[in-house]
Amino acid sequence: MSDIFISYAREDRRKAEMLSTLFEQRGWSVWWDRDIPIGRLFHDVIQRELRAAKCVVVLWSSNSVKSNFVLDEATDASERGVMLPALIEDIKAPLGFGRFQTVNLARWNGKELNVDITHLFAAVADLVKSQESETNPSAQDLDDGRLTGRNERLRGVSDGLYAHWKLSLIAIILAGCGLIWIVVRVVRPVESSNSVNSNQASSAVEVPTNSNDSPPLTNANSRSTVNAPASKNSNSESTNRNVEPSPSINPTTADSTTVNPSAPTKERIISLVNYAVKNGLDQRGEINPNARLKEDLGADDLDIVEITMHLEKLFHIPLNDDDLKKVKRVQDFYSLIEEKTSKGR
Repeated sequence: MSDIFISYAREDRRKAEMLSTLFEQRGWSVWWDRDIPIGRLFHDVIQRELRAAKCVVVLWSSNSVKSNFVLDEATDASERGVMLPALIEDIKAPLGFGRFQTVNLARWNGKELNVDITHLFAAVADLVKSQESETNPSAQDLDDGRLTGRNERLRGVSDGLYAHWKLSLIAIILAGCGLIWIVVRVVRPVESSNSVNSNQASSAVEVPTNSNDSPPLTNANSRSTVNAPASKNSNSESTNRNVEPSPSINPTTADSTTVNPSAPTKERIISLVNYAVKNGLDQRGEINPNARLKEDLGADDLDIVEITMHLEKLFHIPLNDDDLKKVKRVQDFYSLIEEKTSKGR
């Protein structure tokens, strides 16, 4: 774990090197991208060292405010509360970082100490010390932590007992509500049905008998009662004859309408690769597919890594070291991306 991580644009490498020397002379360990081991991916090493650093010194210049790497590193450091911004040119900090107190090193010649560089040293010392105290707590902090832990355990036991009591009370209330529901929905309807049956039986007993000369009314009523279901059945049969069966759904036909996404076209691949190369190398003209990245376009290893990261985001594919060994010209990127995306068809 380094004390200081320096975030800068590659055009400001000289200023970053001078600051690194001064920091190391004062006993701090410094990491910047010159220390990347051979054979390791740039962005993996940079991300690990950035997250482990106790302090991140961000050098703002006309070049770094346009660098995606520097902006991402500054955002990560500000979210962790370990960013110390410094202006090395007379410019404004980028959008979102103007609210941070920034030291102005635009007039520092890189050799003599002035008030601004002294303020930066003091801020670094305070931030590194605070991070070390959080990482290595004192004996008093450990004792306080033990007491706090014991209090938390006791509070947890009491909270558990309270929760158990509360759950028991809720269970009793629910059981009572269940009994009430049973009484209302089961016992009461049975009692009411019994009372209705008894009333019907008593009314049947009290009906007076008809004379022998007149036909009983119940026979006429019974005949009308018997005839009613027949008409109902005939109506239902006519209704059933008029209902048409609903068409069945063929799952094979439904599934055949699903369209699978296709891989990008070759023209799309060429367009996006050219965009990534232009963005990584700050090129404005047309990109020659046969151009060599290093010899013709002047790209270094950092530029190729930045282009690779753009391509991974644009095509949502991983690119490893073995893939980058195949890339010498721009058209090698075309072939590599086409090969990677065609595997997903």
